[in-house]
Amino acid sequence: MRVWLYSRLTGSSALAAYVNGRIIQGESAEQANILEPFIVYTIGNATDEELSEEPEGPQRQFFQIYIHDRGGDYSRIDNIVAIIKTLLRNQSDKASGIINVIYLETSRDLDDSTMGTILRYIRFVAIKEK
Repeated sequence: MRVWLYSRLTGSSALAAYVNGRIIQGESAEQANILEPFIVYTIGNATDEELSEEPEGPQRQFFQIYIHDRGGDYSRIDNIVAIIKTLLRNQSDKASGIINVIYLETSRDLDDSTMGTILRYIRFVAIKEK
């Protein structure tokens, strides 16, 4: 899942025009001096679908993508959100075990005082084979 997500995000020329490779996993975002805009992604909970008695049934893997930018206008963030939704919504990847990716929500406008940025996040869930 992690490799697939990172590959999808870094493989997009439309997204690269905005973030130019500044895509990091959430736990590694320890400093506030990253050039904006940048993306932070986190992999969340995984839950079994319990569609059968078999222990290898499908599961839901939740993940979030945070788009940070310098203060002021959210229009660049909105453009990046649209690109990411197009990149991920309804995607599948048999090699990664991903059956389908479902868009859940986009956050309201937020501020991150630690990073000194404005941001929005997008939540998805991947239905995947265990």
